[in-house]
Amino acid sequence: MVSPLAIAVATIVGVVISGTYYAVVTLPEPADGVRQPPTAAVQGAVELGRSAATALLVAWLAGEAGRASLVDGAVLGAALWVLPVVLLVGSVVHEGTPVRAAVVHAGDWLLKLVAVGAVVASLAR
Repeated sequence: MVSPLAIAVATIVGVVISGTYYAVVTLPEPADGVRQPPTAAVQGAVELGRSAATALLVAWLAGEAGRASLVDGAVLGAALWVLPVVLLVGSVVHEGTPVRAAVVHAGDWLLKLVAVGAVVASLAR
């Protein structure tokens, strides 16, 4: 069973990590004609949803894999990082996303997945 406490804590951790990460790491300026990012409120709401979905999925996978320690969860999160990296490489190759932007987003996903994995696995007991 997925612990609601683990999901809630991991969701908050994910939001804090992404918020802090993007406050510190700057993305390249968008090219002319590229849509500008939405307001901070919309970004926050979207990040809350992304972090909750990530926490739910990682918690479920950790439970199915029998991962019940901080280190096990962190390793699971690091292994899952392959998925966003594959998607980001596709966006670089097929959509012309700047490599620097993809690298910045990959860094966010790595930190978030490792932390979320560690939280949900360690609180799942």
